[in-house]
This record gives sequence, C-alpha cells and structure tokens, in this order.
Amino acid sequence: MKTARTASVRTQPNQAPRATATTRGLLAGILVAATILALDFVLAGMSATITGAFVLAPFAAAVYADARRTAIVALIATALAAASFLWHGGVADPGHGVRTAVVFIGSGFAVFAAAARTRAATRSRRLEILDAFGDIAISTDTGAVLDRIEAMLVPEVADLCLLDVVEPDGGVSRLAELGSASRGDGASLPSAWLGPFSRGGAEVAPRPVVLTRTDREDSPTEVGSELARAGIASAMAAPLTIRGETRGSLLLGRVPGRARFSAGDAGFASALAGRVALVLENSGLSRELTGVEARLRSVVSLIDDAVLISDPGGRIVFVNAAAESLFGLDGEAEMLGVSREELLGELRTRTESGDSIETDRLFSPEAGEMAARLSLPNRAEVWARVRTRRIAGESGEPDHLLTTIGDQSDVRRAAFAQSLLARTGGLLVHSSEYRKTLDDVARLVVGEFADHCSINLPGEGGVIEQVAVANTQQHRRAAAIQLRERYPVRAGDDDPIARCLASGEPLLLPRSAEMTEQRARDETERSLMREVGHGSSLIVPMRSGERMIGVMAFTNREGGRAFSEFDLEIAVALGLRAGEAIDNARLATERARVAEILQRELLPARLPVIDGWATASMYRPAGEVNQVGGDFYDAFEVDGGWAVILGDVVGRGANAASLTAEARHTLRTALTLSADPEQALEILDAGFRRRSGARLCSVAIAILGGPSSPGEVRVWSAGHPLPLLVRGGTAFEVGEPGPLLGIELEPSWPETSLELEPGDQLVIYTDGVIEARGESERFGIGRMRATVASASEPAEAIAAVEAALRRFLPDELEDDAAMVVLRRSTGRAQGVRSRGPSRRAGG
Repeated sequence: MKTARTASVRTQPNQAPRATATTRGLLAGILVAATILALDFVLAGMSATITGAFVLAPFAAAVYADARRTAIVALIATALAAASFLWHGGVADPGHGVRTAVVFIGSGFAVFAAAARTRAATRSRRLEILDAFGDIAISTDTGAVLDRIEAMLVPEVADLCLLDVVEPDGGVSRLAELGSASRGDGASLPSAWLGPFSRGGAEVAPRPVVLTRTDREDSPTEVGSELARAGIASAMAAPLTIRGETRGSLLLGRVPGRARFSAGDAGFASALAGRVALVLENSGLSRELTGVEARLRSVVSLIDDAVLISDPGGRIVFVNAAAESLFGLDGEAEMLGVSREELLGELRTRTESGDSIETDRLFSPEAGEMAARLSLPNRAEVWARVRTRRIAGESGEPDHLLTTIGDQSDVRRAAFAQSLLARTGGLLVHSSEYRKTLDDVARLVVGEFADHCSINLPGEGGVIEQVAVANTQQHRRAAAIQLRERYPVRAGDDDPIARCLASGEPLLLPRSAEMTEQRARDETERSLMREVGHGSSLIVPMRSGERMIGVMAFTNREGGRAFSEFDLEIAVALGLRAGEAIDNARLATERARVAEILQRELLPARLPVIDGWATASMYRPAGEVNQVGGDFYDAFEVDGGWAVILGDVVGRGANAASLTAEARHTLRTALTLSADPEQALEILDAGFRRRSGARLCSVAIAILGGPSSPGEVRVWSAGHPLPLLVRGGTAFEVGEPGPLLGIELEPSWPETSLELEPGDQLVIYTDGVIEARGESERFGIGRMRATVASASEPAEAIAAVEAALRRFLPDELEDDAAMVVLRRSTGRAQGVRSRGPSRRAGG
C-alpha cells in the first residue's frame, strides 16, 4: 500500500565537505606551527627573530577553519612563542616579550578574520539556500519536494526539521519530520509548536520564536521540554504564511555541540519559512492530505512503532517492518489479507503487573492507550504501549482500524527489575524464619516474572531439597511438589539444578516438552513433567560471598514467553539476594541462641532468700533480643551479712558481655573473700584500666547487716545513680557519689551507713531507667521518686516502674534498665523471681 511521506526519519546527509574544510584549516594551522617550531629549534643558536613567525599559524588556519578552530591554533602558536626561550639558552632576551605579544595580537586578528569570514560565508550560503527553493517551487512531486527540502536544510542549517500544518477543522498535524536527531523514547514529537502562532490568520504578522535552550521553563509551549528530551539543545520556529494566513509552522532544531540559534537568526527563519510555504502550496501537498493519504499520516508519524491497519471487514491491509519483526514474520505478504483476530490470536497479553488481559479488549479502540506485556509462543516478551483508533473514510465515517504498538521494553524492564528486586529485598530482610520468607519470594515472582519458581537447598544425604515452590496454577504447583518428592534431585545428577549447584554458573534453557520428557525414568515421572509443563527456564545460583547456598529455578509454561538475557540478569540478582538472606538468617539464628545463653549466664535466675528482707528485681534490655546488654545485678552471702550489687557496663554486644561477666564475677569473688566493698571496687577498677581502650563501668553495692544488726545497710556508689530510700510515702536519695570504674588512677569511694526500719525500702537502679527518653523529655529522677514512693512492697514498686515506663516511652528503650528493690521486714524473707529480658519496658 502506498504510504504518505509524513513523519519520515531519513538518514542524515553527508557532512563531509564542511567537516573536511574546517578540519583542513585546523591541520594547516597546526602544520605551520610545527614547521616554525622545527625551524626555531634548529636555528636556536643563530637567531631568535624567527619566534615571531608563529603568528603565521593562526592566519593559515583562518583561511579555511572557523573561529573556534582558529582560536585553538592561536593558543598553540602563542604558547609556543612564549616558551621558545627554553630552547634559546633558557634565558629570555629583551625582545622575547615583544615577539610573543606580536604573535598574540596577530592571533587575535586571525580569529577575528576567521569569524568574519565564517559569518560572510554563512550569509552567502543562506542566500544560496533561499534562491535554491526557486528551483523546486513548481514541482508537484510530494516525495521529491520533501527530499529536496531535507537535502538543503539537514544538516547544514539544522539537525531536525519539523513541518506542521493546520487542517481545515483547526487541528494540527505533522506533515514531515526530517533529519536524524536522536529521540528520548522513539516517539514522534507532538504537533503543538503552532501554539505561539495564530491559526487561520487571526494574528497579523506572527513572529518567529527562538529558543537558545529548549529546556527553559519559559518555553512558549511544552514542545521546548519535549525537544530537550529528544536530544535537541536549541530550536527556532517560524510560521508558514500563505496569502496572509498562517497555514503551519517550520521548526528547526540543533543537537548539543553545534552553535545555538540566536535572535539574529530570526530573519533567516522568516525568509526560509516563506520559501517553504510557497513550495508546499505550489506542490499541492496540502490537498494530498485528504482521502487515503490523510488516513495514513498517523501511520508514518509512528514509523518507529509496529503499525497495523485493518479494513472494515477486519482484514489486515497494511503493516510496517516493525510489525513484521514483532510478529516474527518474514515479510508483508504473510500478514496482508490475514484477519485481525487470526493475527492477534496467538498473542499472550498481560498488564505490567503480570495479570492476564483479554487481547480483544487491549486492541479495542475503546481501550485508548494502554501499557501491556506481549509475547508470542517461544518468543521474548515485549513491553509495549498499545493504541488503537478508528480512521475516517471519504464519507467521514470510520472504516479502518489503526493499531500502533510502541516497544518500550528497555525502559519498562529496567523499572520492573528495580521494583521486583526492591520488593524481594524487603521480604528477605525479615526475621530468621527464612523458609517462610522464601515462600513469600517465590509467590512474589510468580505471575510477574515467571509461571513457576522453586528454591532448592542442599539437604541430608546429597538430596537437593525443594524448600519453596510457587506456580500460577495450583494444580501445576501440586504436580511440581509431587514430582520432586517421588523423584528427588541429588548432587551429581544430570539435572540442571544439580549442575548449577555444582558449578555455580547460571543457565538459560529454552527447553521443549520433548527435551524434558527424555529425562523421565518412567511413565509416572513423564506424566508429572507434562502436568508441570516446563518451557523456557532459568537456573541461577544463590550465593553468600563465594559460598554456594542453593539454587533458584524459574520456568514458563510450554508455549509461553521465552526468557531473555535480561531476564537472566534479574534472576541472578534475585538469587544473590536470596542467598545472602538465607546465610544472614542462619547467622542471626545462631547469634540469637548464643546471646540468649550468654544473657542467661550474666544474670541470676532469681534473687536468693534473705532473712529479714523482701526482694524483687527487674531487667529490661534495650534493642534487639539477640543483643546482649551491659546491665547486671547479683545478691550473695558475705561474711557478716549479704551483698547486693547492681552494675552498668558501657556498651553492648559481645565486648560488653565479656566486661559484664568480668565485673560481676570479680565483685562476687572479692566480696566473698574479704567482705570489703572498697577493696573489691579497687580490684575491678585496676582490671578495667589494664584493658586496652576505654572500659567504663558504674556499680552500686549495698551490704546488708546480719542477725546482729538486721536493719544496718552500708552503701557505696561508683559512678552509679544513688539509691532511693522509701520511707513513709517519701523517696529520697541516699549515699555519696564516687568515680566511675576505669577512669581515675587513685579513686576513692565513700561509704554511707543507713539504718532501715521495718517497712523501709531501698531501691537500687541503673541510669537506663531515669534516662529513658519520652516524646519530649527523659523519665528523670523526680518521676522515679514519685513512682516508687507509694509502693509498699518490692514487687509493687517494680510493677509501678514498669507501668510508668510503658506509658512514658513512645518506642523501645535506648539503654538497658535494671532495678533491685529491698524491703526490711520483721518476718521471714520474701524473694520475687527476677523478671526475664524483654524488648520493651514492662513487656
């Protein structure tokens, strides 16, 4: 079928003559400079006057080259002249500066001359171009006219030339798109540049529009930004005016690297647009945009897309090369005359999210423009923009259907890959229940990326265990599970999964049903293989560093889309993320188990029973449950009574745990042997200062009197919050502060003696309690005193503090919080079990 010459993108004409001329001038200047340099170097011992001859180089360049290239030669010549004293003995003579200045000034004249010559040549050439339009003003051959216009304007005047015309109904259409400037998305630029001009002659003498930068925010229309995205850096447009009426517009654009259009080019643009308008009017091109040619103008405007036109009977009457490639046909003859339903019937159509969509609805005029994923059996999937519309016939009634399919695979696949990897990455950072997480990943990729996904890890006895499997169809998933249960894959088998696990190399397999069934060991296995329906497959390794973790397998059903190399890259990235997640989850599980054991060893299971005292304790670690804290407490019998200690090691994790263990056991051992708290603190302080790096710890010690002095309590504080004495509904601090352990060379910790009456309570706590941060303030000592003042029992005090923290904290604790409460009683001792670790206070 004959097509209109609209929106064609032609090969850029040869620019060799102009490029050769400017290059010749540049080379001539450099050659002259090199010759003078050689002579100056050879004659360096005889004469220095030849240095001034460097001025000839820019003048030689100016004969042919433009101002920019002449300036390059001028800089080279001036630099050589200035440096010439180096080979004249190394000392500049009195005349050296004068000779260099002569070269510099002469170079300036040469650049000016080159610029003037270039401007004159440009004006002369433009006059020649305008005159040349007279030779084609009487032509009636549309194709020849557009060819001649393109030959005269591209690339000498511009890299892109757009001709838009006003139709009788006031609409705008693209008449021609000439040149080969690159485009951002492969689509034709919109026919909207007529915005600055009147339509139908409403404005008198419309003026040209010049954009020195197409990405300016004050562009007259949106076309400025469209041109910038299409790779056009500068543009100008002028109205096509015939007999006082604006019939269209001429737009010229230049790519980056070329001289930008300026306001001085507006006059030439007006004159050029007038000549083009006259040529088009005389050729009768506007009258050819009716009938069949008018119905085909949108076809050629989207020439980069696949184009299908069907007649009222639904038979294909026109296709282009892109459509032939999309449908995998050898030529137009295979498609012309075929029904539209037959041609589109084999397409598998899905939305961008992977959901199926009916082909008839996708290619319906009522659907408008839709993004979809298209695939033919055993061919790679195409991400496309599909648009179908009706074309009016001679009577004005729609009689043809036009469908354009724009291939956007590169951009859409890249965006899809980023989205898919981001979502799977979010799943894989979950808890240590990595098997459930892998199930979620398998379900996520099915439908969007593949029809089937399985995740396989090495198991016992060399069996490769299928730990997660998902399929778009439940019965196929059940068949896949049954297949692997009855016919397991083992390391060393001639199976793609086993080969990938052994080699660590990804596999892209265009497997057919016959190839799959040849591996079947019996009819049952063959039947299950058929039900699973393996088609194209991807087998990729799951790694953590250099270590193989397992294998991910992706397959599509028979007759489905074929995986591409791009799909293989996505699958490899998914496998890498899954492998690292599994390894990290295993390590996290092990760390949590070790931390739990270590935490359990750092704290007593419960406080011991102390005659004459009721006790209760609390411990709340901050952060993750597998992060060992630095707070500790203990209670044990010493000579003449009982020792109760509460400490806080600065830091978290394994290092803090080692210090916590050292502090607790050092204090316990020293106090058991000597019952001297100050000596015990000195021993622990010396041990901390012997360690490399800063090692800090605060400790509070309370020594409870024995039977001979049941109410006596002696208190020491080493950098620790002072204990609270609760008496008669009031809480107040007792004791004297001393320095932190691990800081001073000769520390001293004062002793404070107390006499507790029956019913009095002593509250010892770490700074994690009072330093807990709320919405706008910290918990504070005042709130702490008020919370415990009304408690009559240790357990009640603990519960009150936990409840207060729970109400006060918006989130988790920032630091560990520990507390021990002692109440002097008159009867037998009452011990309350130490509360276990929790992520939230009071949890």
